[in-house]
Amino acid sequence: MIEHPELADAFERGKERERHEHYQIVVRDAREAAKPNVNAYFILKTRHGYREGDAGEQPSRLNITFNLPGAMTREDFLKTVIPDRAAYAPSD
Repeated sequence: MIEHPELADAFERGKERERHEHYQIVVRDAREAAKPNVNAYFILKTRHGYREGDAGEQPSRLNITFNLPGAMTREDFLKTVIPDRAAYAPSD
């Protein structure tokens, strides 16, 4: 429970203003091909949760799961690959 909601609101507005100012510095440096301001990057990452390489929340994210079998003996593997070995045996 917040005792002073107006104080919490003012804090959030100030934090958002800080985020916006540092974001604008990063954008300006990128557009002007200037040396990046590492302090702006650091503040965005530590105080505002920015992460490098983060694509954000993507609802259509693809996940692939591979289920690999456990170890097999050579004989069991050959039975799996060639179930009926007699059919493939060379005829004399």
